[in-house]
Amino acid sequence: MSDTIIPTEVLAAIALGIYDEQNQHDAESNVLTIKHVSQDYLPWADKTNAMLQLPTRK
Repeated sequence: MSDTIIPTEVLAAIALGIYDEQNQHDAESNVLTIKHVSQDYLPWADKTNAMLQLPTRK
């Protein structure tokens, strides 16, 4: 072994990572579900609210 001193913060992060890896409660199914919703109006694609109105010159 070498005489390198590892900071306690690094040791705590490693220990927490090992603990978290071993004690996972939720098993992920790795399935992504995308539901298609037909909408005539999509607010995120509406350009009228994003456009700035030009000032009127008098």
